[in-house]
Amino acid sequence: MLNYQKVIELYNDFFFYVKIILVIMMKERYIETNLKKQELADLLKDYQKRSNQFSIVRYYEEYMSLEEYEQMQLELKTYIIQAHEKRLLDYQNNQDGYRDELNQLFHFVNEDEAADYFDDLLNQEMDIYDNCQYCEFEHQTQKSLSFPKDYFIERKLTRITPVTIGPVFEMLTFSIEALDIVTSKMKKLFSTYQVFGDEFEDLCFYKDGEVIFKICSHEEFAIAYEDM
Repeated sequence: MLNYQKVIELYNDFFFYVKIILVIMMKERYIETNLKKQELADLLKDYQKRSNQFSIVRYYEEYMSLEEYEQMQLELKTYIIQAHEKRLLDYQNNQDGYRDELNQLFHFVNEDEAADYFDDLLNQEMDIYDNCQYCEFEHQTQKSLSFPKDYFIERKLTRITPVTIGPVFEMLTFSIEALDIVTSKMKKLFSTYQVFGDEFEDLCFYKDGEVIFKICSHEEFAIAYEDM
């Protein structure tokens, strides 16, 4: 079976640097307080009013077809390659001060050191990509979930969510009208919740297809897009 602990460890090492880069490039506001009760309710209600869709995810070790597996792997590999190429290009062009910020943060003395850093990130990502084989899923059974079909938009098996790269997830997307079913089960901002027949996490809000607020439960942070 897929070693999720190893994947998460690899991902955590990689994500520490990515989170710093996102702060540099995206000007996002991080929330690292595990809000509860009225503060949590107020925050979720605010983004409920701004959004028209939301998604939640659960770790997935059940059956998937070969077609689903190949599409999932292709999506991840394409993402990894494109992200690596973009990092290199942004550094070379000092896009939005990217090179200056990284040089200051990591004390690179020349472009070779920066290139080694980018190669290390790429290798970590490819380790994550390789740590998943179809044989881990082809003979598994699939759990039957119960969720409101009237508000259901999409089901996707993926290794890329708005906040996580690496583990295999089932991501469910709903119209915002179903949100109260989920938020009524949330005790704290970063907690998981039993809903639709299993344990879910990583609630994300969307406005016209764009993420405007996202929660990473296992890393215990949330990101708010202030300019939305």
